Amino acid sequence: MAYFKNNRNSQTIAPRLKPLPFDYREGYGCFFRKAKENEKTGEVVFLDLETTGLNISKDEVIEVGMVRATYSKATFEILEISKAYDGFREPSAPLSETIVNLTGLTDEKLHGCTLDFKKIFEILNGCNLIVSHNAAFDRPFFERLMEGQIDSKFYWGCSMEGVSWRVGHKKESCSLPKLVRSVGYEYEAHRAINDVFAMLTLLIKENALKELLINTSKGYEIIRIKNADNLPYEELRKLRFMYKSEQNSYYKTIHGSQLNYYLTGLNKLGIANEDLEVKQVSGLNAFRMM
Repeated sequence: MAYFKNNRNSQTIAPRLKPLPFDYREGYGCFFRKAKENEKTGEVVFLDLETTGLNISKDEVIEVGMVRATYSKATFEILEISKAYDGFREPSAPLSETIVNLTGLTDEKLHGCTLDFKKIFEILNGCNLIVSHNAAFDRPFFERLMEGQIDSKFYWGCSMEGVSWRVGHKKESCSLPKLVRSVGYEYEAHRAINDVFAMLTLLIKENALKELLINTSKGYEIIRIKNADNLPYEELRKLRFMYKSEQNSYYKTIHGSQLNYYLTGLNKLGIANEDLEVKQVSGLNAFRMM
């Protein structure tokens, strides 16, 4: 991707990815190559959100980043980036110091900001697949944001859980900034549109879009730890398990190819298989709030 400067042959710190590598005025797009005659193509929306916190029941979306791309169903190459949107929303309460430090957004920057739902609808129109790097976080917040405005007939893919980064790609972490750094790029994370372009860059550089889309079509597995009493919270947090207080349980959505990796890890933490419940779900129902 020529619009990102690679740092592999430089002795300086890698330049950060620009928030918008193109001037996305209306009607402007980026072609990597045109589809060949009779080549079948698909559409996918890459999405990322910034919020006021992690609690879906009380925290709010403050930034939406979206990119719509066309890909070849034969080669899984990205052919075109046709639309992009980066929008901000003023929350109902002041931002915490943690969120200001994490995102760089401030109450002043968000004052009076509203999302352009017309542009969001335009990007989603005619597409039934949304991909984010942490779909277990983004899907519940996005569906709550769009409640009553769109239906829920979207398949969701997760570039963190739908790609075997540790086992297949030999990566040390599934963190988006660390993954992007591993392919030679640096960028300003925790800004929605930056994260979207970083995710897209990563998938292209690692040739991982095919793996992600095939795994999403096969569905995902939900691992639930049935009783959360006396469990090692910090270790489970590192594995990105989410806590469900109503059930006093932890859960995580993964692709089936990673099941043995996580079961082995949980066993090492002293959690036996009989204390676990594994359920298969389609991409249509994956990453919803349980």
